[in-house]
Amino acid sequence: MTSELTFPTHVMIQTVSGCNAGCFFCPYPYLKEKITFQKMDKNIFKNIINECSKHKEVKVIMPYLMNEPLLDKELPEKIAYVKQKLPQASVH
Repeated sequence: MTSELTFPTHVMIQTVSGCNAGCFFCPYPYLKEKITFQKMDKNIFKNIINECSKHKEVKVIMPYLMNEPLLDKELPEKIAYVKQKLPQASVH
């Protein structure tokens, strides 16, 4: 039996690296090699969202992974772009 791969319904995007917290459940503070703070290029973010917009099965966009998303000063603009391109998706 073969199964076809489908596009993910949930997409996590880490737009910045770094976190200013030390949550007990997160491995970030315990990494052996510290991650320098970097920000994802705006065009890369738009390319990811544009690709997602071609797939109507995308239901959730999460602009975080192992970081603090509120450190991204452009987060409101990025969320607005997601809502424009993917009106069917919720942003968590």
